[in-house]
Amino acid sequence: MAMRSGYASLAEEVIDTKRKREWLLQSLRTHLIPALVQRGFASVSPLPHGPIDREYKATFPLGSFVRKRAGSIDFIQIQMAPYRADYFRMNAGVRSSEGLATENGCQVFDPSRAVWSLRFEMLARPRLWWFWPWSWFTVRTWFGQPASAHYDRLAMRVAGYLPELHLAFEQNHLGPHLRRVWIPASTPKE
Repeated sequence: MAMRSGYASLAEEVIDTKRKREWLLQSLRTHLIPALVQRGFASVSPLPHGPIDREYKATFPLGSFVRKRAGSIDFIQIQMAPYRADYFRMNAGVRSSEGLATENGCQVFDPSRAVWSLRFEMLARPRLWWFWPWSWFTVRTWFGQPASAHYDRLAMRVAGYLPELHLAFEQNHLGPHLRRVWIPASTPKE
């Protein structure tokens, strides 16, 4: 009998995790994505061409957002935490509209290949970037369980941080929630 209640509590925990993640995704769709669209970003295909890994779909369920400016392209992705947790961070970058000049030649812009575009990560606490549960955006409550309204406030707060990304794109200035990501040069495959 005790074993059965243990399984029941595990099932309730899984359901609770799914519910929190759905609240977070709904809040991001309601508050953060319209703020990105208002700043001139357009949604691009959320999935790359070819076979798709199910973990990729779970990690980037909202797709990518691109904005073209004079001579450059701004790129943003909202990355969800692994294990279907209710954490997220934003990956952002700037590229030349012609492509990215690398040691291997010019890479043409392809929104589905986000790895070429990353230059910044927007985190709740960038100094703790190595410890992802505490550095990513999430809802923390001292008493009780988080509710849908908590996730709405989180999404609105992160939408308020978007001017930091604008400064990073325009002037290469890092705000308090941004961290620079160094991308190593790739080696050509033979």
